[in-house]
Amino acid sequence: MPLYPHQREACRRILSHYAAGGDGFLLADAPGVGKTHVAVAVAEALGGSATVLSPATLVTMWREMLPRAQVYSYEYYRRNRPALCDFVILDEAHRVKNARAQVSTALREALRGRRRLLLTGTPFQLGPAELAHLVYLAGGEHRRILDFGRQVETFWGKKWIWAAPPATVGEWLRAQPWWLRRELSSVAQYLPPMAQRWHTLPDSATYSTAARHVAEELERAAAEDPRHAETLRALACGLLPEGDVDMSALMQRLS
Repeated sequence: MPLYPHQREACRRILSHYAAGGDGFLLADAPGVGKTHVAVAVAEALGGSATVLSPATLVTMWREMLPRAQVYSYEYYRRNRPALCDFVILDEAHRVKNARAQVSTALREALRGRRRLLLTGTPFQLGPAELAHLVYLAGGEHRRILDFGRQVETFWGKKWIWAAPPATVGEWLRAQPWWLRRELSSVAQYLPPMAQRWHTLPDSATYSTAARHVAEELERAAAEDPRHAETLRALACGLLPEGDVDMSALMQRLS
C-alpha cells in the first residue's frame, strides 16, 4: 500500500538512523497517524524478515500485513522466549513499560545487537521511569528522562507523575535521532477527511448490544476507506470487550 508523505519521511528517518549505526528507534506518533504502515515499510526495506511482538488482539493483523514475519503476543513471548529475528518490532510498546516485568527483563537481553522499532502513541501518558525504559530499549539516553522526571517531581511535589511533558523534555526528545512524534493535527493535510457518525442507542440497550453496534459501524467505515483501517483497529481494541465480540474475526474483517 502506498504511503502518505509523512509516513515516507518517517521511513527515511528510521532507515537513516539504522544506516548510521543506530540499533533502536522509538516511533511515538499520535494514534491515527499511521505507525503500523511505517513499520511494515521499514521491515520490507530491510528484507521483509522480522519478529513482531504485539498485544494478542493484533497478532492476526500483523501476520496478514507481514506474512514473512514471526508474530507473537507479549504473553506468548514471556512464556516461551522464542528466538528473535535481526529486526524486531514492538507494537504498543508501552506494554513493556515496567522494567521489572518478566517480559521486559527477557527483552532487554534478547534485543542486544538487533535492530528494533518501538511503536507507541501514548508516550506521555507514562511516568518518567516507564518512558525511560522504552527509551532504554530504543537505545537512547534513558537517564536523561529520569533527570527530567526528578525536575518535575521537585516542581510539582509529586513522585514520578507528570500531567504533560515539560518543554525541556519535548525539546530534548525532538533533537534525538532515535525519536519521532507527530500529532494528528500536524499531518492532517496528508490524510483524507475522517467522517463522524453519531448514534443514539435506546436507554435499555446493554453494553454488549452497543459493542456489536460499534463493530458493525467500524466494519462499514473500513470498507469505505481501507486507509483508515489502522485507526479503526485501535478503536476496536480500545472500545470492544473481548467477551462480547470475536476480536480475531473483527480484525480480519477490518484488514
